[in-house]
Amino acid sequence: MPTNDSFWPNGARLAISFSLMFEGGGQPISGAPGFFEEPMEKGLPDLATNGIFQYGVYEGIPRILDLMDKHEVKLTSFMIGEAVDKAPDLARGIVRRGHEAAAHGRSWQNSYLLDPDTERRFIMDGVESIQKATGQTPVGWNAYYVRNSPHTLDILQSLGFKYHIDEPSADQPFIVKLKGGDFVTVPYTLHMNDIASYTFVGWNPAAYEQALKDEFDQLYEEGTYRRRMMVVGLHDRISGHANRVRVLDRFLTYARSKPGVWFARKDEIAAWTLDHREITPIYERGAPTVTGLPGSAAQGKRRSQMYNHVIWPHQYDPKTSAIYALNDIDVNAPPEVVWKLLVDAENWSSYFPAEDQVKILTDEPELALGTKYSRVTVGFLMNLIVTECVPISRIAWSTTVAGDATGSSAYHGWVITPTDNGCHVLTEETQQGPFFLEELGRKNPGALYRYHQEWVERLAHAAEAEAAKEVIKKDKTNGGN
Repeated sequence: MPTNDSFWPNGARLAISFSLMFEGGGQPISGAPGFFEEPMEKGLPDLATNGIFQYGVYEGIPRILDLMDKHEVKLTSFMIGEAVDKAPDLARGIVRRGHEAAAHGRSWQNSYLLDPDTERRFIMDGVESIQKATGQTPVGWNAYYVRNSPHTLDILQSLGFKYHIDEPSADQPFIVKLKGGDFVTVPYTLHMNDIASYTFVGWNPAAYEQALKDEFDQLYEEGTYRRRMMVVGLHDRISGHANRVRVLDRFLTYARSKPGVWFARKDEIAAWTLDHREITPIYERGAPTVTGLPGSAAQGKRRSQMYNHVIWPHQYDPKTSAIYALNDIDVNAPPEVVWKLLVDAENWSSYFPAEDQVKILTDEPELALGTKYSRVTVGFLMNLIVTECVPISRIAWSTTVAGDATGSSAYHGWVITPTDNGCHVLTEETQQGPFFLEELGRKNPGALYRYHQEWVERLAHAAEAEAAKEVIKKDKTNGGN
């Protein structure tokens, strides 16, 4: 089990990260949400609301930057491209004072309804504005009201981003495996976010200060045995007001009085996370349209429509499962060659040495519908039964753990789809229950995906080798004739 010495740099027990939203000037000229419930008629410029946004430019950001200088704290500023275009000196000043410039889109509006190409342009327009003004290339992203499209993370990764913050699901950073590799989530906050009191109705400075201290104290206490991170969300036009800065000043004085606190920019947290995968949760997720959580979008027509997937029993649906992994590969070998290797379970170790303790418990020489067998995984004996078997097409089995009293179980399926060059092999598995959550989810995060990836790659290599032997054999036979 990792110790708090390894959680953060220099043995810190808590990381604190401030987000500063630079939005003034990026809002629509009419219709931006704010103080006034009644919209402007006929789309006329909402001069009052625009003045509120402009407060962040004239007063809010300079005041917050002075506060951070006072306490020697660096933050991450998520900048809207159009806001930067209108106040480039302010953007340059943020970076010059040692803060991170991150991306927040071209304008203050949702982008989740855009098609992928238009969304990519929306993101890049903002990036280019930041680059032009500051010379810094953003590696972090925050969407309008933290709402992204199913394609966003893949687009971000393809553009060189390293992290996003649009998932307020944890008190520590984690990795989500995308089609292009690892991508960091540095979770955002809503309850410690000033946007929750944007209109200042019921605003109570003393209550806010106490909430900040309570959040800090609880996470600081937990930081002795788990990696913890506290996030505070600030907006230029909200937290930049004088009385709010006074509250933040007192909180920073309090937090800085405690030993072992790391005040970090989000790019620093993301980099640390990628360098310390061994203590970082790594999640393998399906498409956002399936899981409801950020991840890689479903493949295009070729994969989502031409290739079949596992048929899930209701209780094993990935949408409701704690652990899920999908791995696939194109194989330059006929489906029947792959199938033979897949159902010959007691000889899996001939191409995948990790599966060297498989024993069929019924009379069948190979896996078939109803076959019972056992195998050892992560050091534990597993009991399995084949629940679906369509020869040279699909096979699946359910798994329970020998001696486990928690009711934990898993479901693992394989699907083979013919292609012009051979076949496509897909494997999916879901796991439920305390045993799998502890042994794989917590102790070995990411292990299921990695294990299956090695399995499909070795299976493909073995099948292609077998197919090549058949070609050579056929050529010799034909030559002999």
